[in-house]
Amino acid sequence: MVDLVSNLPVGYTENNFFGGIGETFPLVVPSGVTIAGTSGPVYVYSQNASPPAAIFDLNTGVSQTRIGNLGVLGGSIGIKVHGGNADVLLQKITFSNNVVGFSSLAQDTSLHTLEITGCTFKGLLPSLANPPGSYAESVGLKFEADELTSGLIPRIEATVNNLASVGPFTGMGGVGSYSVSDLPFGNGSSASCLVQVLAQGDSQEFLSPLGVAQPIAEAVVSLNGGTLDGGPDPAHAGGWDIGVYSAIKSKFSGTSTNYTAATTVTLTGVVLEDFREAGVHGTANVGTRGIVNLRGQTTVQNTGSGLTHNTSAYPIHNGVHMFCIEGYLALSCDDSNFGNNLGSGVFLSCPGTLNQETTFDMGLFLGIRRSKMHLNGESGLELFSGVIPPSAPFFAQPGIVGGTWTIASDPAYSGEVLLVEGDASATKPYGQGVVDRCAISNNGRNGIHVRVEGDEKHYVFTRFVNNIIWNNEWEGFLSEISLAPGEAGVDGVILTPLVHCTLAGNGDVTDATIEFAEPASGGGTRAYAWAHPLGGNPIFGTEIVNTIMQRKTSGDIDLGPNVDVGRGEPMSSSAILSPDFIGFGGVRFTTSARIGGLNAALLPASTIHSTPYSVGSPTWTSLLASQFYLDPGGSFISSFKDATLLFFHLLGNEWGTDFSGNSSRASMIDGTADKGAEEL
Repeated sequence: MVDLVSNLPVGYTENNFFGGIGETFPLVVPSGVTIAGTSGPVYVYSQNASPPAAIFDLNTGVSQTRIGNLGVLGGSIGIKVHGGNADVLLQKITFSNNVVGFSSLAQDTSLHTLEITGCTFKGLLPSLANPPGSYAESVGLKFEADELTSGLIPRIEATVNNLASVGPFTGMGGVGSYSVSDLPFGNGSSASCLVQVLAQGDSQEFLSPLGVAQPIAEAVVSLNGGTLDGGPDPAHAGGWDIGVYSAIKSKFSGTSTNYTAATTVTLTGVVLEDFREAGVHGTANVGTRGIVNLRGQTTVQNTGSGLTHNTSAYPIHNGVHMFCIEGYLALSCDDSNFGNNLGSGVFLSCPGTLNQETTFDMGLFLGIRRSKMHLNGESGLELFSGVIPPSAPFFAQPGIVGGTWTIASDPAYSGEVLLVEGDASATKPYGQGVVDRCAISNNGRNGIHVRVEGDEKHYVFTRFVNNIIWNNEWEGFLSEISLAPGEAGVDGVILTPLVHCTLAGNGDVTDATIEFAEPASGGGTRAYAWAHPLGGNPIFGTEIVNTIMQRKTSGDIDLGPNVDVGRGEPMSSSAILSPDFIGFGGVRFTTSARIGGLNAALLPASTIHSTPYSVGSPTWTSLLASQFYLDPGGSFISSFKDATLLFFHLLGNEWGTDFSGNSSRASMIDGTADKGAEEL
């Protein structure tokens, strides 16, 4: 049939004005059936004043069911796959004007195996003679694994290829947060989500610490290629709030000490742009685990474009926004881009981590390699552990961001936090997080900002290796321990070594390249090293080693006042630094001291020669990190040789390769090292 106005092909509606018999929705699709338009798309839609429960219903358990080349419009759910096992392929479906475009709900022992290829969400309806009603779109693709009956474990395995969204999208709806969130919809508001990946359950994954993993409710979704556009109108109204949202919650009624539900979301070569609140938002609640992987030139950009940025109530408008409380959550990125977001490029927040006895990893882990963070309104990368604004009132207890901890079960140190070197490349990465071989520049505030706040012992646990950080308006690297409103003290543990990094041309506003700031008053302890609870030397510490710190004018001050006079100490072969201090060795810096503190003491293990960039004078606003590669004919540092006192743990490729992956760089271990992210 052909629509009388648009001449578009139409398959099914309720009315018979085409001369046929009207349909009743939902259309129930049996197992093994293929429904496909012959040209198209062929439009299938409801004309009712209220949307039907679904346009297509695959609710009874289906196998080898195929739907393709259709336009699906005007349903509470466009295509519904709920109930039993399902093996479904969707191809070239155009979704428009559905409250939820596609919904997969796997419950009890259901396994949903899904492939969604070449599908598109469109904000504008086609011109039809009798169009469907106008409905507020809330969710595009929804995947949920729900352990409805305890012990009966559901699973979703979905692959989404070349998904697209084309705006403008107006009259949007929204849903509340599925689990905890520090975005507005985590505090009673709502948000529209183009892709949702959800899981909840109560069966525990590990019945004993050394036991074999048992199945738990889990949704595993991979998105490959495609451009997801938030689709605001030209006045920046409307549009999707969140591009990809992953959330998990536990239904366990007792005290869970390990994981009860999980999600894994992997984006490869996907572009996410112009979303209102976050391009990617991942969350994990008590006793759950989630992983978000970004790969293959995945790009998250222009979040919050054209909007007013007000962070007094919520940290919002970040490209990637991760939030974890008393669970395990990881962000793992390789060869990805985060730029032109109104907030920060990447933002991680953890107000509290499970503090009951468990030998399972907990916290908000970060692993980013070979990625770019440029031109964001706030920082390129921000890590925050501690209390969050009163408008989102989550309780505060010790938390860890950037890495994970476990809680010791040995009676000799029961209840103590244990940190391990870990493995950032594991399927479920753990231990100390890593930012390696990244380019971070031209952001409105800091290149990297790490922060703890509150009266509990909060941790930041990430190493920074082989990064080039330039022309950020505030410090290239800022560590901040701050009092929460109304609190008398703060305990912070900052474990963030910088090794083989270049920090150049930063700090025009704050007059410093690097700073470790602390409150001027208040009680509590601040530590930059960590020791095993049974004693011994610190095995993790904050140290600045073989690193360039140079302002645009090489004589301008590099060290902020607190690190210069209060906390910074030169590293030597004769003493182990106190946990109160930050170690410096093998750095290129200026001798212009603020009050005469650390700067003068750093020589001769460091150098004050201006950095011999291979291009001579860098173009600060350029986004090319290669301009900061070093001229091999310039002066170098070889006097800082002793690796036995270095309280950080680098993997072999972090030691042995530079920013560009060149493995010919002299190793710091053999004493012929220079510094900076690249050495020709």
